[in-house]
Amino acid sequence: MKQILLILLVFSLSLVNAHAAELSLEECIALALENNRGLKAFEMDVFSSEEDIKTSRTRFLPSLKLKGNYTFLDKPDVIIIDSDSFATGIPPEDIELHAKNRNMYGLNLSIEQPLFTGGNLTHSFMKSKILNEEARYNVERQKKLLIFEIKKAFHEALKEQLYKGILEKIIESKKERLKVSKELFTEGYAQREDVLLLETDLSGSELALYKAKNRVDFALSNLKRLIYYQGADELSQKGKPINGFLTASLQELKESALQNREDLKRSLFKIKIAEEDIKLAKSGFYPHASLEGKYTIQKETNIARPEVWMLTAQIDWPIFEWGKTRSEVRKTEAQKQRLKYEHEELERTIVLEAEQAWRVFKENEKEVEVKEKRLRTAEYRFKQAMYRYAERVIKLVDLLEMEAELIKAYNEYIIAINDIDISLAHLEVSTSSSIERWFTTTDIYRPDLEFFSKTLKEIITKKRDGPEDKSIESKHVGSIVDSNRLTTTSEDKFIETESTDVTYSSYVVVQSGAFNTRQNAEKLRDNFLNRIGHKRIRIDHKEGLYKVWITGFRDREEAEDMLREVVKLLVEIF
Repeated sequence: MKQILLILLVFSLSLVNAHAAELSLEECIALALENNRGLKAFEMDVFSSEEDIKTSRTRFLPSLKLKGNYTFLDKPDVIIIDSDSFATGIPPEDIELHAKNRNMYGLNLSIEQPLFTGGNLTHSFMKSKILNEEARYNVERQKKLLIFEIKKAFHEALKEQLYKGILEKIIESKKERLKVSKELFTEGYAQREDVLLLETDLSGSELALYKAKNRVDFALSNLKRLIYYQGADELSQKGKPINGFLTASLQELKESALQNREDLKRSLFKIKIAEEDIKLAKSGFYPHASLEGKYTIQKETNIARPEVWMLTAQIDWPIFEWGKTRSEVRKTEAQKQRLKYEHEELERTIVLEAEQAWRVFKENEKEVEVKEKRLRTAEYRFKQAMYRYAERVIKLVDLLEMEAELIKAYNEYIIAINDIDISLAHLEVSTSSSIERWFTTTDIYRPDLEFFSKTLKEIITKKRDGPEDKSIESKHVGSIVDSNRLTTTSEDKFIETESTDVTYSSYVVVQSGAFNTRQNAEKLRDNFLNRIGHKRIRIDHKEGLYKVWITGFRDREEAEDMLREVVKLLVEIF
């Protein structure tokens, strides 16, 4: 079934290549498992060990051999046997044998059956089966490692593409802003300084986008290398990062790693192989017995019949070899002990790897939480900065600084999410088990950058009441001054709360708010009325701004207390 799905995947890619190849994480993993040459090399070990099992099994069965020969011999035509050659009077006189045939031929068919080998054949067969299992676990482990590399490369590329997409949208918005600012500058409603600031800001963002594109291309090249992507078109990705938290305890992950890690199971099979090697070495202490039957067809001569058969039983038992077999046994026992030590050390290493992966994931959980709070804070500060810039409370350079802080916070948040995804893959490869049952997904926070870009464009497009270069000191932060320094105009308004028999000092909280429109000043005044108690509120129109003042304090200390409350209220309202 998997092969059919893979064939369909490759076929679909061949059709899509005319435009662009868009792959999901699962498709990338499937391509890598099918095409990765390093993994195929380990799979060849499995194939080799399977053939070794067949070879070991055949040694139990009788072997049949056919052997033929033809000989042409240069020899004399007459062979003379001297008298008394074999014994006295045998032969009694010299004998001449005529040997005119100089060529001979024969055909030999033999069958051999091992009877007893001291366990050599049995343990060789068992060793070949264990080697096959060990090779399979090795392949499985290499698959897990390859999948981890694919996930890591996929999420790295996805992260860079997300950041690149953010920068492209922001740059598009900044180009619009710059265009509008240049038009306002031409009409006399903006300053040259603002245009230069926007141009510099746009150049910096374009540089960041260029670097991001380079990182995207390199990340995709690495992904193509791992999956052996052969298409000529660009590769794009389907999918999105995930966020969540882990419910598994450290002990659960340690136990899972000890139960499921393929390299640990492979280590156990290596110990079993060493045990079979010991038994193979000990088989040298025992005799080896076999039975052989032979049937020969040959050229008939004066001393040879045309057909001959033979049945042989033989035993081979080394009696003394200067301790060779005993040394081989001790050698294999030492190798087994070495593997045991390595297995114990591997257990400790695997437990430590699982703990490290768990702790790194928990750190990433906290980091995502912190980065999200920073992102929300940066989003809120940028929103306030837009409103304050619209009220001419802050300058353009301050607004751009807040926007850069928002972009930086968003990028750091994306990186933290990406680290979560990679840490999750690391947990899976460290424990060789699925983490889904222990992982709970949560939503990823995404600020509305399009809303900010649209709103900021509208703010910049809106023509101001006067030139920007007027250095008007207007702040949303209050200060305390002497009331005698205040001047009144015909538009001054005083609103009093319930009166009391209190002698007020000459201190006031000045410039609690400064706005271009009376509507915002009255909004602030109305909110103050419900909170300030027995105080007076005054709106003063001066230098093109509507300033809100609060008066009526016993002493400066009371005024300072009110100042702190005013700052909190300003943050809540604006």
